[in-house]
Amino acid sequence: MRLYVLILGTVLAACSGPSLSMRGAIRHEVQVGHSRFVVHQLGDRAEAVRTSFETPAQQQGVMHRGHAAIEQATGCRIIAGSFDGDPALMRADLICPPGDIPVWAAKIRNILWITVPAIPDTVFRA
Repeated sequence: MRLYVLILGTVLAACSGPSLSMRGAIRHEVQVGHSRFVVHQLGDRAEAVRTSFETPAQQQGVMHRGHAAIEQATGCRIIAGSFDGDPALMRADLICPPGDIPVWAAKIRNILWITVPAIPDTVFRA
């Protein structure tokens, strides 16, 4: 019995993790309408994993909510034609506004600025 609980716990814990190609991605949690998503962003790619339970009636429009979740979480636009997936996992290519850098890169830049003040934002763009 304990083995079943352990296996079930492991499977459920892995549900909202990123795919192997998104290892090291920035993780965002977003709610759009009644749907909750975990969005993973790595450079100009993103994937959204729906973490909320939805009945078949509620699943209508979940792809639109996933699209909105990716744009809301990343602050970037999705490239037309690159959005694909299913109601559980959606992927997209992104176009981010020039001059914007990820939060983690800004933090590194700010730490390095203490010793090296001439680091431009372009160094940290993915």
